[in-house]
Amino acid sequence: MRRLLLALTLGIGTGLHAAQALDTHAAQLARAVRQQRWGEAQAQIAWLQPRLPTDAACADPRCRWVQGSRLLLHKALGEVDTAYALAQAMERNPTPVSAEASTWNAINLADLARQKDDQAQALQWLDTALARAATLPADSLPLQSIRRARLDLLAHFEVDDPAVLAPAIADIAALAAHAQQVHGRTSVERASLLRLQSTLTKRLGDTAGAARLAAESLAIAWATQQPELAWYSGLRLANSAQRAGQAPAQIFYAKWAVNAAQTVRGNTLSLPSARQQSFMQDKREDYVDLADALLAQRRLPEAEQVLAMAREEDYHQLVRSQEPRRQRLAFSGPEQALAQALAQQRQQLVQAYADWSRQHQPLGRAEQPLHQALDTSVAALLAAKDLPLAQVLPVSPPQVLSATATPQVFYLPTPDRLRIAVARGEALDVVDVPVTEAELLRHIADLRRVLQNPAVDARPQAQALYALLWAPIAHLLPTDPGLTVVLHPEGGLRYLPFATLFDGQHWLVERHTLALNAGGAGAQKSDTPRTGWALFGSSRGAAGLPPLAQVPGELAAIRRASPAATSQALDAGFTAPRLQAALAQRSVVHIASHFVLAPGDSRASWLQLGSGERVSLAALAGDTYRFDGLDLLTLSACDTAVPPGVDAQGRSLDSLAWLAHARGAKNVLASLWPVPDASTAALMGGFYQQLAAGQGKADALRAAQLALLAQPGAGSQVARGLQPISPAPQAVRHPYFWGAFVLLIEGG
Repeated sequence: MRRLLLALTLGIGTGLHAAQALDTHAAQLARAVRQQRWGEAQAQIAWLQPRLPTDAACADPRCRWVQGSRLLLHKALGEVDTAYALAQAMERNPTPVSAEASTWNAINLADLARQKDDQAQALQWLDTALARAATLPADSLPLQSIRRARLDLLAHFEVDDPAVLAPAIADIAALAAHAQQVHGRTSVERASLLRLQSTLTKRLGDTAGAARLAAESLAIAWATQQPELAWYSGLRLANSAQRAGQAPAQIFYAKWAVNAAQTVRGNTLSLPSARQQSFMQDKREDYVDLADALLAQRRLPEAEQVLAMAREEDYHQLVRSQEPRRQRLAFSGPEQALAQALAQQRQQLVQAYADWSRQHQPLGRAEQPLHQALDTSVAALLAAKDLPLAQVLPVSPPQVLSATATPQVFYLPTPDRLRIAVARGEALDVVDVPVTEAELLRHIADLRRVLQNPAVDARPQAQALYALLWAPIAHLLPTDPGLTVVLHPEGGLRYLPFATLFDGQHWLVERHTLALNAGGAGAQKSDTPRTGWALFGSSRGAAGLPPLAQVPGELAAIRRASPAATSQALDAGFTAPRLQAALAQRSVVHIASHFVLAPGDSRASWLQLGSGERVSLAALAGDTYRFDGLDLLTLSACDTAVPPGVDAQGRSLDSLAWLAHARGAKNVLASLWPVPDASTAALMGGFYQQLAAGQGKADALRAAQLALLAQPGAGSQVARGLQPISPAPQAVRHPYFWGAFVLLIEGG
């Protein structure tokens, strides 16, 4: 009996302890979500979910509480479909809940339907929420949220009828006044309403009023240290300035917004890469908008920095080899003094809010210093509208362009147009091409399809893209083919072989020497002096891949042209330790083998070593494989410059070549499709012969491509890919055989 009583006592104690632990973790999850600490929230969910019922069986209050926190997390990370499925599961749960809880779930479903662009479903869920709230007090928070959700619909679906907007704005003002009465002037709820009111006010044409509302919302976000609210409020300010034709102010406000977004992104670092990508989906376009505004003001270096920040996660989509940098935008020229004053004002506002919060006094008492700090911040923010234009590059007519300046061509696709900038020294010309990003991507896909089939004439598609990408700027570029044109492509254009564009008579490679500027290397520079070349090759077939009979000859040809300090490792000698050592010590590393890319899966993507062993992409991007300080990495294999897929918006993600460059390789030569064995060996032999003769890398690649283009014959029928391709007679002139390789060079 004593043993039975002891066991019962221990069991009850253990059960109480487990329940307390669940409550503690549920509370920590709710707090982490509230404070936007997404990594911590994910860790709490990972602990809680195995210990709680499934969503369909979730009945007790604790489980419902956790479901609510998870729902908020999914919404914050932009995982709309996941959040919608969870809310629907909560809706189907037969366990009764309070009228307020069921109303909140209907409100969440309405908001998620709005984000899915389903206006009818959103309105239906709002009607359901309104019916469920019938028994709640007239001033209850759910009823106010229903009103707010209806107003969100107006903003989201861009209703611009003044007869609808005017009463909606009055309704928002009433909600904001109520939020101030209940929670104070600096409440996050009020700031969110002011941001919404700013959006609708701007739509009525009152840009000054919209700016004032957005400025107060941003100041409250500063006081309460809510970076995501600061991000969206800053964008509203930028949009108002744009509408008013105040380009310098637009850029200034957008910089504040992007810096706030960088802070929020820092809170996602511990999340899986896919979740980080999801978080950025609705923000990436705003980075591009800022870059476009900077480019319009001819502020090219700043535009490039913003674009690099926009694609930061792209380098790490497949693997987490290193944490993305969370850099911030600097303020330049006339912006600096105002930015410094605002930073000081922001700190004073944060301190005033902290002082007021510590006093725990009723609203209306001791708020005056806080209100004064808030008003001063708003006034300082609005002062940005008077910013003068920053110093920009002059626009020069083509005839005064320097004959010796290396031309730089910047391509920035936007949803409704393509902007191309041509820079030569101090001269800059900007051309807008009326083609949407979606249309441009279709053209690129069409060309890539025919480029990979030597039995199909690629010239019609190549000429169509030439008309969009090169013809508008051809008069701005030199006719001297010996002068390299450095391309700065964005989006899907980074995976287009520009050399294969066709002007009706010649391929572009016959007109110009081309290179892709991939920006500054992403990793730290190596302190180890590097000398000599290292050549690696695998001629063996494996796992359904054909043998690569030309690889031994490729390495031998390169060896004949290489300096004395050159090592060679073929087949059995091509091992992981030797590759690791060469990447850390040599200045040039050449790899000729099979590479298989499984889009989005770093474990299923791999490089074949000499023994047939596979090294996964995850391993290649890990710390044991060093690229920092490497002068040239040649990936003489299939698909090494091919993007691993697209994000949810259809935008291309970055390839192995761009990842290697981001981790420190100064120059990378890589391929855009499964390349044929024989012509690839010939191309590489010619490329290294030109290098040994003193040619620059871009010139060496062009010379090798022209030599191959000029050769008659059918070429090899074996590809360094999954399936051999049979070319048509005389097809060696087809770009399939010479156009796949692109050179990524280090930025200035």
